[in-house]
This record gives sequence, C-alpha cells and structure tokens, in this order.
Amino acid sequence: MKKETDIVKELRRQEKLGILRGKSQEIQTESEDPENIECRTINDTTILNYKNDKLYSNNNSKDFINLTKIIDNSRMLFELSPEGIAIIDRTGTLLDANTRICNWLGYNEVDLHGKNFFNFPLIIGRNKLPVSKLFSQEIKDDEIISQEVTYIKNDKEILFGMLHVSPIRSCDMEITGFLLMISDITNIIAAEDEINKLRQFHENVIDNANVWLSVMDLESNVILWNKAAETITGYSREEVLGHCKIWGWLLPDEETYKINRNTKDNIYNKRKIFTNNYEKIIKRKDGDIRIISWNSRVLFDNLNNPIGNIVLGQDLTDQKKYEEKIKKQNIELNNLNKNLEEKVQDKTKEIKHLLHQKDEFITQLSHDLKTPLTPLMVLLPMLKEKTKAQNDKEAFDVVIRNVFFMKDLVKKTIDLAKLNSDKIKFSLEPLNIKEEIKNVIKNNQILFENNNINMINRIKNPIKVQADKLHLTEILNNLITNAIKYTPRGGGKIIVDAVEHENMLKISIKDTGIGMDPRQQKQIFDEFFKADDSRHDLDSSGLGLTITKKIVEKHGGQIWVESKGKGKGSTFSFTLPMIKQ
Repeated sequence: MKKETDIVKELRRQEKLGILRGKSQEIQTESEDPENIECRTINDTTILNYKNDKLYSNNNSKDFINLTKIIDNSRMLFELSPEGIAIIDRTGTLLDANTRICNWLGYNEVDLHGKNFFNFPLIIGRNKLPVSKLFSQEIKDDEIISQEVTYIKNDKEILFGMLHVSPIRSCDMEITGFLLMISDITNIIAAEDEINKLRQFHENVIDNANVWLSVMDLESNVILWNKAAETITGYSREEVLGHCKIWGWLLPDEETYKINRNTKDNIYNKRKIFTNNYEKIIKRKDGDIRIISWNSRVLFDNLNNPIGNIVLGQDLTDQKKYEEKIKKQNIELNNLNKNLEEKVQDKTKEIKHLLHQKDEFITQLSHDLKTPLTPLMVLLPMLKEKTKAQNDKEAFDVVIRNVFFMKDLVKKTIDLAKLNSDKIKFSLEPLNIKEEIKNVIKNNQILFENNNINMINRIKNPIKVQADKLHLTEILNNLITNAIKYTPRGGGKIIVDAVEHENMLKISIKDTGIGMDPRQQKQIFDEFFKADDSRHDLDSSGLGLTITKKIVEKHGGQIWVESKGKGKGSTFSFTLPMIKQ
C-alpha cells in the first residue's frame, strides 16, 4: 500500500485535484470506504476524486504501474515544456509551477509556491487592467482564454507574454482551479515595435515626399496614395483607394485607355520602365489644369512575377509658367539688347567720328599756332637785345616766356593727339633701364643742384626692358621733373627703384614733395590737371602726366600714383615688359 500512498501524495502535491490525461478507460477501485474514491472518464480525461491516501484497483499491480508511468511522463512534460506552466486554485494561489515560469516571474520554485498569482504586477494587454479581471469572467466548458500580458519584473524589467488560461473542473464539472501557460513574447513585441517604427518611418518618407507617389495593382486599382498626390490632384486617399476610377477623373477617356493598355502590355511583357519624364496634363478635382512629369515602373515579386506598378508624378505647372515668363522676358531682353547694341554702335561710331574731328582740329590748330610762333621766337630775343631800358627788357622777358610756353603747349598737344590715334608707331628694342635712368639723372643734374634735391638711384643691376628709347626717356624725364617741381624749395629727396612685378618690371619714382589727397590721385593723369591749384606759373602745361600715361599704355604697361596725403610725398610707379636674362 506504500506505493499506492505515494501516488496519492504525488497527486495531492501537484494539483490536489486528480487530473490525468490518459486512455479512455474506466479504472475500478475498491476501498474500506466505497465512498472514499470515485473515478470516471469524461472527454478522454480520467478524473479521480479522493478523500484519503488509499487508491485501489481490481488489477492492482498492473494498473498502478501504468498510473505511475503516466504521472512520471506528465511531470517530465510539465518540466521540459518550452512554455511556462502553472496551476492555481480559484483564489489565485499558486499550487505548482515549472522552472520556466519561475524564471520568467523571477522566483525560485520554493519562494513561488503559495503566492497569489493575482498579486503579481501583470497587466492585461494594452488596456492596463489587472490580471485578476481575466478570471472574473464566466468561462465556458471547453473555452481557453488567451490574452497578451505585460509583466514588470523586479520593478525595472518589462516583459511581455501570451497567457493561456484553461479551467480545471471537478467530477461534478465545478471549476476548482486553472491551468496557466505563459509564452515569452518579449522579443517578438520588440521586433514588432521595430517593424512598426520602420513601417512608420517608410510611411512618413512616402507621405512627406514632395512628389506624387501612387501604387496600383494589376487592374490599375489604387493601393497607395501619398499626401503629395492628394495635394496635386485634389483627391483624398479615401476617394481613390481600392478602385481605378481616379484615372478617368484625372485624364480624358482616350488617355485613360492608353495608360491602361500600355500598363497591361508592359506588365505582360515584364518591362520594368515604360514611361520616363513623360509630360501629361491632368484635370484636378477643382477643375484646375496641371502639367505633370510622369514616371512609372512595373513592380515584381521575388519570383519576377508582375504584381502592379508604381507612379511618380511631379507638378511642373508653376515651373512651366515661370519658364514661359523667363522665355518671354529673354525675347524682350534680346530685342532690347539688339536695339541697345545698334544704338551703342551708332553712338560709338559717332564718338569716334567726333574724336577724329577733335584730333584733326587740334592738329590743324597746333600747326596754325606753331607757324606764327616760330618768327616770334626768333625776333623777340633780337628786339630785347636792342632795347636799352630795363623795364622794356623785363617786358620782353614776359612775352618771350609766354611764347615759349605756347610753343611747348602746342608741341605737347600735337604729341597727345598722335598718341590718341593709331598712326603713331613705336620702335621697340631691348634697353638697359639702369643706364637709361642714369642718363636722365645726368641730364637733369643742374636742376637737382639748384633745388637742393638728393637724387638716389637704387637700381644696381642691369635690367632690360622692351621699349621705345625716345619715349622711355620722355617718361623718365616727365616723372623726375614732376617730382622736382612739386618738392618744397628747401630741398628734398627723390628715390628711383625697380623690381619685378607679375612678369613686368615695375619702376618707381618716390619723392618727399607736397603729396596728394585721394581726389587728386584719381585726377592726376587727366588732361590739364595740376596737383597744386595755388601755382599758376607757366612751368606746366598740365599735359605731361597725361602724355606719360598714354606712352606707358602704348607699351602694354600701367601707371599709378600712391600718396599717404598732403605733405607726405608721392610715389609714381609704372610697368614695362621685361626681358628675362
């Protein structure tokens, strides 16, 4: 009987209910008290009800060995189940649980036994209802309730599970407890969340794309319609999804037929691209006409079977209007430019004619003035020698000085007129700039001494330039005599230097004279401009620097002046083509 007693204790330890899944057979039992144990089969389930530790059967040994095997196999399946399994009574008290559910709940088997399942931080689904609500509802005979639950493990870790609840009934079919099975779906929920996030991301990308995007099935029924498509066409998703009427609304019947025919033809022939940047005119819901750049592609599954097609459309209406406006403006601008060019050509021709007339007039006037000046320049000095009175001699000096000034002015005017024309030709040759400057300094030595000027030539090495000898001498003479002229009477210093400047030779002549303000620096090379407005002597015609600038430019060089202001001197610099050794 010890074996019989152990079996009963085993049954009590598990459910204190006697439920065994076995063959559909009736087991005969006998006892000192016939009322002690009842055994019957209901729906292939052998149900035992007992009141003490004794269990009897007509074929004692064989029946009890089979029963022991059934219990052992059941326990093994109970422990090795990949799901968490537990048994509770009607009040929620845990009677038994396998290792997996203990681990999932965060308890060992000893600590978990006797705890109330309803008190665990389990929440039903996403409704945040306590798990006890699940057991308060009426459960039908064969009903198995399944519900997703959320469990907060150790107050920090959140787990998700699928809870299956099956009622345990007594011999009289009263619910005496529940069989629980929990599947851990935490990783599944996490994966679903990631998939949902990715799906939401893709939906956001599609919806926020600034191009019309729609997808159709093989019958041209719309299955995707983004916000840009709604904006461009005026039709909402609700109006277009699930059918192909939209194409008849947007396009003329003939065009709709053409699209459907081309779509089916290309799907049949498995062509991937069948329209590319094709401009199409559609009629919006509000009747507005829009120009659309149309692109579409056939969609295929993994087996290369066509499943539909995707359409991309971009509204070109505003762009076309803008392009048309630009085109119109360009035509007007071209016409204006053409007229302006003709006017400029006419004006240029007129100006050239006037300049030519001016040069001819100046040349003729200069010759006309030069002719009578020649005898005056000869006769006036002779008449001065014959005059005895000192006052008359002084008067003759004034007249002679003015005649020579007139001669110089006429000469420079003729020179400037020649430089302004294309008739003058330069005889360019290699010249040693050091020697040319040395000669000019030597020729003006008396002026340096008379004006107490220290002349410094810093050019030590022979450097050759390509220049016209006579005109180079004129440039140097004009700049050096100009520096002497505007140096204070108490004396000063003039420095000549030369450095290589962008494949050209830059020659500079620096003085310690009266200097110039910014306005004077801008006008210094203008015709008849004089830097010192207070000086009205006849030493300057106001054309020397203008002529110098013309000569430098005829050589392909540039000339400029720099000064830090009044009383701080000036530096004239010019460039000439350099011949590298």
